[in-house]
Amino acid sequence: MHSHSQHVFSNLKPGTYKIVNVKGGTAIDLSSEDGKSVIAFTEKYQGDSNQQWTFERLGAGYSIRNVRNGAYLSVNLKNAIGQPIETSYYPVSWELVVFDSQNNIYRIGWPGGEYVFDLRDYGNPKAKNKIDLHGQGMETWKLWRLIECPEPSKAVPSQLLAEWDSTTVASDSDSTTERMIPTPTAGKTIADTVVDAEGL
Repeated sequence: MHSHSQHVFSNLKPGTYKIVNVKGGTAIDLSSEDGKSVIAFTEKYQGDSNQQWTFERLGAGYSIRNVRNGAYLSVNLKNAIGQPIETSYYPVSWELVVFDSQNNIYRIGWPGGEYVFDLRDYGNPKAKNKIDLHGQGMETWKLWRLIECPEPSKAVPSQLLAEWDSTTVASDSDSTTERMIPTPTAGKTIADTVVDAEGL
């Protein structure tokens, strides 16, 4: 039986999934260019960890963590609405609302349902399109199909709950490349850093 109610909250089984937009057919992807931007990209082969996201219970909602580097889907609270979803090493509790239970289609958003994941430009499937936080609705570009992935290898725990510090590293050829090195923030714990989603 299909569920199309805006009030049916998810009992999604915790696990690892691809997140594919219903309208655009593109998947939420951790950018390989900088290792922290969130983009929509053509669905890749099953084992590509950039497009694998682990859903774990966090209060009444779910944290959504990338398999490749352990960063969580998050949002900049200073200017959240209409801005792209980003990643952080601090988890946010997202609300999942069932749209079609048989086909594993959900709306993903801030608790309370007012703002949801929205594939920019009405679901434009172009590569590297952004996913924004916008007003609630059940349009197809605001709906996401969760495709279960095989259990991934363990995420690197040393990278969790840290912040980025960009460090330049010289190569053997004297050219330089940038890599992102997580730097822990002193004095913070999980309890301090989990976003209170009710306070938006």
